[in-house]
Amino acid sequence: MVAIQGYDNATQRKNLFNQTDVNATFSTGAIEHTLLIGAEFGRQETDNFRNEGFFPTATNAQGVSPIFATIVAPRVRRPDVLWRQTASSANNHSVAKVAAGSIQDQIALSPMFDVVVGIRYEHFNTKVRDQRTVGFPAGQQREFDVTNNLWSPRAGLIFKPVEQASIYAAYSRTYLPRGGDQLAGLNLTNQSLAPETYDNYEIGAKWDIVPTFNLSVAVFQLDRSNVLALSDPNNPSSPTIPIGRQRTKGVELSAQGEITDQLSVIASYTYSDAKFLDSQSGTVLRGNRVANVPKHAAALWTRFDPTETLGAAIGVIHQGRRFAATDNLVSMPSYTRVNGAIYYRLSPQLDFQLNVENIFNERYFLFSNSNTNITPGSPTAFRVGVNARF
Repeated sequence: MVAIQGYDNATQRKNLFNQTDVNATFSTGAIEHTLLIGAEFGRQETDNFRNEGFFPTATNAQGVSPIFATIVAPRVRRPDVLWRQTASSANNHSVAKVAAGSIQDQIALSPMFDVVVGIRYEHFNTKVRDQRTVGFPAGQQREFDVTNNLWSPRAGLIFKPVEQASIYAAYSRTYLPRGGDQLAGLNLTNQSLAPETYDNYEIGAKWDIVPTFNLSVAVFQLDRSNVLALSDPNNPSSPTIPIGRQRTKGVELSAQGEITDQLSVIASYTYSDAKFLDSQSGTVLRGNRVANVPKHAAALWTRFDPTETLGAAIGVIHQGRRFAATDNLVSMPSYTRVNGAIYYRLSPQLDFQLNVENIFNERYFLFSNSNTNITPGSPTAFRVGVNARF
């Protein structure tokens, strides 16, 4: 049996951002500098409102949840679903504000060596008001206000043995504030926790085989700390809890550019070994794989333009097997999807484009939020576009 649940989650968001960058080049003796100074100011206002789905039965007109699909009756169609809030349904208003400044200097020590050093300071404030009325405990905290002052350094070394090739090493640190990727997830449990921290280490090389075609390779390690995950991998509405550290190690290969005047290619392959470093509970064990991260992923996109007005492209995307949640008990099988496109220039100012996604109607799962909340990929889909230039 498969449990079937429904929810309707509406998000309304208003954004206002300003980002200003200033570039300057100068020399200090024989050393050349490329200086980048930036500032960012932003405000994001979000309203989230979620209803749960209930399915009426002969004995319960108000509906039940979940209902079940079985092997005998695997298809479920219930247009009579009823929507209402429960005690766990989100109803919140949040305002996230950021004020940040950054500076970076790319220092050319010689024609063969460049050094990159930079730092970003970020003042990030998130305010969330819990507006739930159904089952909300009297006197429980409704207002949450968290401020993070974050320093993000970055450094790199670039070595150019020849004009067409370079070898580099880089380090950077970034953060995810405690409001989560929707910036509305503050609650009693996580309001005092430190933000998630990402430390990325990378060594790579790039080679321009010809001016229009290049190859690159990168070996990377991404360390993620202060990670939160669902307390119950089988319940997508369960609260999140700290689960320690993650580490992702891998290799990325890519090739892109023009093979001829009519033929261009973009190709990539990534191997990722993403695991948990700490055992925090019976569902999060040291060595478990991170959800939604395949070991093997590849993509190929080829475009052919036989004339100046007509072009066609074909693309192949492959994703390996992925786990749905932290306990690694449910997995999504690997898949290969084929996409296509046709381009036609109607005039120097007007282009017509047809994109076809999933040409062969591959059945696959795109991503998961838990063991029981898995999103299927789209069947064959068509998209028509017109691009105009003035």
